[in-house]
Amino acid sequence: MLEDRETRWPGWVWGMHPGGRSGWVPDVYLRRDGDRGMLVRDYDATELTVEVGEELTALAEHSGWFRCRTDTGSLGWVPAENVELLPVTAEAEHSSHPHPLPGQRQLKEALLGSDDVYRALVEEAVQGLFISQGLPPRIVFANETFERITGYTFAELRRMDFTEAAKIVHPEDQEIAFGHYQQRLAGGSAPQRLEYRAVRKNGQVRWVEELVTRIVIQGEPSIMAALRDITDQKRAEAEREKLITDLKRALAEVRTLRGILPICGHCKKVRDDQGYWKQVELYLLEQTGTEVSHSLCPDCVVELYPDYAERASRDS
Repeated sequence: MLEDRETRWPGWVWGMHPGGRSGWVPDVYLRRDGDRGMLVRDYDATELTVEVGEELTALAEHSGWFRCRTDTGSLGWVPAENVELLPVTAEAEHSSHPHPLPGQRQLKEALLGSDDVYRALVEEAVQGLFISQGLPPRIVFANETFERITGYTFAELRRMDFTEAAKIVHPEDQEIAFGHYQQRLAGGSAPQRLEYRAVRKNGQVRWVEELVTRIVIQGEPSIMAALRDITDQKRAEAEREKLITDLKRALAEVRTLRGILPICGHCKKVRDDQGYWKQVELYLLEQTGTEVSHSLCPDCVVELYPDYAERASRDS
């Protein structure tokens, strides 16, 4: 249950867990549905107790608070108004020290943890991003684009067991897709790019391209993937292949006559490649598919039908 309580730090929502826990949660961490919501990132509401002058590492920034780590490893939230980011000096920029200096690390991690950058990189990404862990695989994170591609909400994806989640991959492509996942998770040399058919919640089949990488989250090997719908591209490729096949077939059916054609000087029969003499009409039909119609030229009309030719000439 969520409540938009008044606070001096806008962007935070008061959340109440059915188990009795309650506290402030960054609104950017929530996927809201009315007065209810679901966390899309792991979250710890602990506030950090620090002393003046103590050096901290800023891990994230949300609506006036920094998520910080102390030199002893303690984690928690500190009001931004109580934190001063150290400037990056020229010496620090060119330092050969193997680790970033405190000021550099604070600025960089604060930027990467900011709401705007998180939304731009994750929630507003054109690819469907998701993270899966374990064997059998389970989805532990998915952005809104992944929801649109598959038709499932992240809440539905998290509740699915492997049998249900496997249905998102076309039955004929499951062996290669999940075999690829196991190889990658184990650190094998599986290709980074994979194409397969995905089945949306409504049963529609879409072609997708998946770019994957192996990462480690809190000590657990995980697979992070970016999914892109390539159905239109696949359809265009299929149409192009069909056109090429049709053209090849048409060219194969077009036959031409080349070289010297033996023909009888008296009866005009033609000799084929096997040495048989055939009527020229039959030969043309067999070699080129051309059908011949019959008629008489003017000279043959005079020779064969002189009376008709003379009468026709006089009438004209």
